[in-house]
Amino acid sequence: MLLSADSITVRPSESVIVLPEKADPVKIFAAQELQYHLQLITDTKIEIVSSDANAKVRFYIGIIPPEDKKPLQSEEARRRISADGRIYLYGEDLCVPKKDWTAALNSARKGTLYAVYEFLNQVLNVRHLEPGENGIVYFKQPELTLPVGSDSWRSCLEFRGIRIGLPPLKQVRKYAIPEDFIPSAGEYQKWVDEVSLWRVRQRFGARRGLHYGHAFTRWWAHYGKSHPDFFAMNSSGQRIPPEITSGPSRIQLCMSNPAVAEFIYEQWKKTKPSCINLCPNDSTSFCQCPECRKLGTKSDMIAYLMNRVMEKAVADHPDVRCTSYAYLDYIRGPKKIKVPPSAVIGFVSIFLNLPKMEQYYREWQKMGTQAIFLRPNTFWVDVGLPLGYEKAVFNEFMLGRKYNVIGTDVDSLPNTWASSGIVTYILARAYIRPEKPFEYWEDEYYSSFGQAKENVRKYFQYIRKNIWEKRVMDQVPLDHMYDNLSYYIVPGIKKIVSEKDYAEAGNFLKDIDLTKLNEQEKRRLNQLRLENRHALLTVRAIHAPRHANDKANRELLEFRRKHKNDLNIFWPNLFQVEKTNDLTGMKAAAELREFSYARELPGRWYFEMDPQNAGLAGQWHRYPYDRIRYTWTLVPVTCHWENFSAAQKVPAKLARLLKTYDGIGWYAMHISVDKSLKDKKIFLRFGAVDESCQVYINGKPAGEHLFVNPDDWKMPFNIDITDSIDWKKPECLIVVRVEDKAGGGGIWKPVWLVAK
Repeated sequence: MLLSADSITVRPSESVIVLPEKADPVKIFAAQELQYHLQLITDTKIEIVSSDANAKVRFYIGIIPPEDKKPLQSEEARRRISADGRIYLYGEDLCVPKKDWTAALNSARKGTLYAVYEFLNQVLNVRHLEPGENGIVYFKQPELTLPVGSDSWRSCLEFRGIRIGLPPLKQVRKYAIPEDFIPSAGEYQKWVDEVSLWRVRQRFGARRGLHYGHAFTRWWAHYGKSHPDFFAMNSSGQRIPPEITSGPSRIQLCMSNPAVAEFIYEQWKKTKPSCINLCPNDSTSFCQCPECRKLGTKSDMIAYLMNRVMEKAVADHPDVRCTSYAYLDYIRGPKKIKVPPSAVIGFVSIFLNLPKMEQYYREWQKMGTQAIFLRPNTFWVDVGLPLGYEKAVFNEFMLGRKYNVIGTDVDSLPNTWASSGIVTYILARAYIRPEKPFEYWEDEYYSSFGQAKENVRKYFQYIRKNIWEKRVMDQVPLDHMYDNLSYYIVPGIKKIVSEKDYAEAGNFLKDIDLTKLNEQEKRRLNQLRLENRHALLTVRAIHAPRHANDKANRELLEFRRKHKNDLNIFWPNLFQVEKTNDLTGMKAAAELREFSYARELPGRWYFEMDPQNAGLAGQWHRYPYDRIRYTWTLVPVTCHWENFSAAQKVPAKLARLLKTYDGIGWYAMHISVDKSLKDKKIFLRFGAVDESCQVYINGKPAGEHLFVNPDDWKMPFNIDITDSIDWKKPECLIVVRVEDKAGGGGIWKPVWLVAK
């Protein structure tokens, strides 16, 4: 050990790591993490001991130095480096004994472990960009130069997290995706372990948890028969669950009913947890009984229930808190009823429109909200392409800080680290030190590429400017309410991304002098180049004509198979997203192979609402085409009618009327049929209709698709129109009557003219 006025030089061979004799799982793991990272840096494995040895340098883990008399705060991490070679890394730990060692660690408060990570990050410049050993950034040093002095860290957030985003293997095995992309049990467990460890290393954890989540999903099963008055009344005056697409787990409560509040209070009294979960179920179908409607908006109903429960609970336990969501069409603040001071409101936020989000924060704050937590669906669902939304996600969090955010629980990690790693890394680091600006964390991420740093900066900033800022943000309508990427990005993906974008961005990754990079940096740059190539092939498949898409699909699949282990992507999730929305056309190409002819029909059809169910009696299916095109409205057939907005060039008034519309709507399109198909069987192939429909050709019934099974609203189907075509004049006026009782409604996936 060498000394200077303000630092010590540590030789690993002269060092030990010292643990308390009866160390808990937090301290043991902290010592192992320090040992592991110091071995990466110095190529020397430092011994872990349980007693003070005569080594020149001692790393004390979870041991408080005698000179530190100040009490530790919950989750606080401290570091003290002395000139005599004593290095203390310690903090406030609370580890509840559990049979499972890992569970004990995950449920604990981990101040000592955070002290180790703070030491690695701040003193040794170690970074954890993404899961796996290749995601660790470190710099080889045979000896360590450490600054003498003390420091501490404690998060300003009571809890910090992004959900793991890895579905159970049992579920993954049911995915209809290429078999060789389904992981084995060992491969799957490796993913879970590495992602879980990355989350720990980013200090995701809690010092005080909240109880939240859709709170009453089992109430109908338990109390539907005995207490039907507990539940929401629908527009027909019935207190029954929504349609089969929603189900009993989504039924709302009758929040004006005093018996509901009393029952919740009595249930809480049995164990008196520190937080009462009052988050509504996942539905917009709130109670329409006269007493609930008197309360005002849906948010007023929520505030009313919170007040009734908490006025009793707080009298018993002054520190008890309650939670509820601000979500969907109750993201707006209450108009008449203030929320209790004990309430913490969880915002499922709309990060694409932060000015609108700030308005909602202010509305809740005006009505008494003193604390919020963020429970966004931001990454659900990721499309596996770099889109440049890292700053938007950062700004969403920073806006929450302005309005007293106490915690975060983001759903979920995309696990497409090759494309979205920069997004999740910057957000995770912002949770650690939210006082730092976006540019600070951005620069830290780029610096992991060494001398290629500026090239990588230009790559990501090009994507952010040309895709996110120009293509996405410029198209967001003022009434935009989407809470995740899939609702907005997926339907308009062809307008948002192009091969040219990724080709030009990729130019910044060329002509880099690899001799100036170390092996870690070369590996990272190579992964980024592969990711760029993957993006190019993906976008090529997105834009390729669906029926003639086999070549683009084959190229993409071949590339993925070749580089399956080179790109840090959990492939089942990505394939499932692509399959659900058919982003790359793989599903359409497979489904259309049975046809010798396939032609995708226009993506916009004429539409008319029929709230009074007058269309059949009025014979709308026999209207002449000129009457339809001059009186009905052009709308997309690639998204549900409840999701229409100005972005799809749908008039604002119609979009508002359809926002929560359950009822009947009519679609129409005029097409010509190629005479070369005369001797073939001809069909209209609908990607999906929510829920039931009747199809008419030239005023005559051609067929129907009825909603019978739970998945029928999202399944493709064919309508045989062979006998409906008049070959003397092969013009077809297609009219489709759609009936929707719950959910989004309408023709929401492409329609094809196909033949065998």
